[in-house]
Amino acid sequence: MSILTLGIGTFALAAAVWDVMTRRIPNPLCIIGCAGGTLLHGFADGWNGLFHAGAGVAAGFILSFVLYVFGAVGAGDVKWFAAAGTMAGVHDIMTILIISVLQCGLIGAVMYLVKPSFRNRLQYIAIVGIFVARAPSLNNFLAWRKASTVRFPFMVSAAAAVILVEANVVQWF
Repeated sequence: MSILTLGIGTFALAAAVWDVMTRRIPNPLCIIGCAGGTLLHGFADGWNGLFHAGAGVAAGFILSFVLYVFGAVGAGDVKWFAAAGTMAGVHDIMTILIISVLQCGLIGAVMYLVKPSFRNRLQYIAIVGIFVARAPSLNNFLAWRKASTVRFPFMVSAAAAVILVEANVVQWF
């Protein structure tokens, strides 16, 4: 097990515990993760390692920001995926993000079946289509989205995805 694997695993578990307890991911945790991943890659591979870390942070940020725009994740999740990208690199962070989203979809489906309040998600999807068709102002849509959605600690799925990817159980890219 490499130091990067141990680092991203610890980083993911810390974020998951924090997310479950407080529904937030602290900025210092993300800063430490980003700095740690960059330093480890820099010491291990020099300039090539720094490029690898930079590409990972860009991929993690850009891909998770798209999910943030659509309300699938929070801002802390975006920062976490950017920091995790410095440790995991482009290929692994893409796989981690895809697996996380798929796991959340599965968890959401189970929650929908178990708890009626999660049926709001389907109403949300239908209303998003209506909003897009009517093209309202972005501010009105974002305010409605924030008031009407049910939240789930996304880092639980991300931590599980990190374990699957770093243990080489799943490798897609």
